[in-house]
Amino acid sequence: PKGAVVPPVGEPVVFDQKVCIFIPHSMVVRVKQTIKILNADGAAHNTHTYPKKGTVFNSVVQPNDRNGVDLVYGQVEREPVSVGCDIHPWMQAYHLPLDHPYAAVSSEDGTFQIKDLPAGKHEFKVWH
Repeated sequence: PKGAVVPPVGEPVVFDQKVCIFIPHSMVVRVKQTIKILNADGAAHNTHTYPKKGTVFNSVVQPNDRNGVDLVYGQVEREPVSVGCDIHPWMQAYHLPLDHPYAAVSSEDGTFQIKDLPAGKHEFKVWH
């Protein structure tokens, strides 16, 4: 929103791979925020992003890697970025890199909260 004081980018967030599933399935991240890509499985995985504007990320994450590989989006995307594993094609997730913190992923029951949203009139986009 116009006039909003956007807080600085927060701490790194974790994107893990467990039993051939990306966890979390969907996440909102800030541009320039580090995503630590981990692998809890005994097999290698590959994290491959498909942004429409930004740079593609494509990296193997070794088995049982709990230190992780860093991913940082450098550009805002208007829609969630598809994330896949080229080794295990059924693995699918989504990242939404934004330049502000005013977004949320709903919980299992469909509720969500957008903290510290400045007062005013806002337009929201819902993606399902």
